[in-house]
Amino acid sequence: MTQNQTAQLKLGQTFPLTIKRLGINGEGVGYFKKQVVFVPGALPGEEVVVEATKVHPKFSEGKIKKVRKKSQHRVVPPCPVYDQCGGCQLQHLEYTQQLKEKRDIVIQSLERHSRLKVEDLNIKQTIGMDNPWSYRNK
Repeated sequence: MTQNQTAQLKLGQTFPLTIKRLGINGEGVGYFKKQVVFVPGALPGEEVVVEATKVHPKFSEGKIKKVRKKSQHRVVPPCPVYDQCGGCQLQHLEYTQQLKEKRDIVIQSLERHSRLKVEDLNIKQTIGMDNPWSYRNK
């Protein structure tokens, strides 16, 4: 499909979406008729109903209206203001899975933005912390 043939989403349109991966800002990434859609709060493997909040020629952004199938790695965020603050993007994802997803983001970035053969690189697992919460408190 050329860009002119790609089905253009309309602002406010709702549509089903399967989240394929996380984007570099921690948002879920899915594809609606070959157009990339970024959805904050969505996790890989989830099936969601999304409302288009921004529509651009090459990508769209949306918000979750309903989660039809939750990720097995979705958890209740430990921070009571997580939904309002915006300072942390992945508290709703199990910490061990966060580490795996972050490694995948590095691999995707190298594949997309370098000429390196990623399969030839020895990209280690992300090193985590024993207690990943409240480490910024003084």
